[in-house]
Amino acid sequence: TLLEVNDASKQTEVEMMVIRTILETQEKERIRLGTNLHDSVGSMLVAIKVTLEGMAINNKVLKNDPALPKVLDYLTSTIIEIRNVCFNIMPVTLELLGLSSAVRDLCSLYKSVAKFDLDVPENFPKLNSQLQLSIFRIIQEFINNSLTHGKAKNIEVELKNKSKKIYLRLKDNGLGFEVAKASEGIGLKSIKSRIKSYGGDLKISSTPGFGTEFKIELPELLPFI
Repeated sequence: TLLEVNDASKQTEVEMMVIRTILETQEKERIRLGTNLHDSVGSMLVAIKVTLEGMAINNKVLKNDPALPKVLDYLTSTIIEIRNVCFNIMPVTLELLGLSSAVRDLCSLYKSVAKFDLDVPENFPKLNSQLQLSIFRIIQEFINNSLTHGKAKNIEVELKNKSKKIYLRLKDNGLGFEVAKASEGIGLKSIKSRIKSYGGDLKISSTPGFGTEFKIELPELLPFI
């Protein structure tokens, strides 16, 4: 009956809003942790490096110590790693420059271990901040899974918007898996939760030894605000 349909629709709406609220709360905590890490540990490491470099200018013994360049290199590598971790936790580029730039920055972090084929328009329209962040997290989770579990060496990211819909295609040449028999890890569960929270659709294609492909469709406008 019409009443049953309305009740089912209302229940779906509530479920989607609950999931989005949970995800938004998790993101706020991520940002808090990322900010603390960047502002405290990151700043302290930079201060140590600058102090050592300053001391070496006026101290010939320290300046000529063969261990100094190695220590400075270690500090530089650690600072870069901290910045990469902070970017994964709180992608500042996403808020400042938009989804396209954030995705490119994300892929550049892993360019030493995999080749990325990006079809992401530079003028991709700015979306609702929650939806934009969710799309970024979906791409991030797919890349992490592809590199960590799939051992992929090539990853494709295609992002389009048409007729008030967002189309996202993610593909790798990794180990693949049997979709019907695979158990869901945290990464895949997170992806499915984000897509479900927007009433989107996910199609997974994968074959052992021949990689994995996700085809995702999301509404451009945030439902049930």
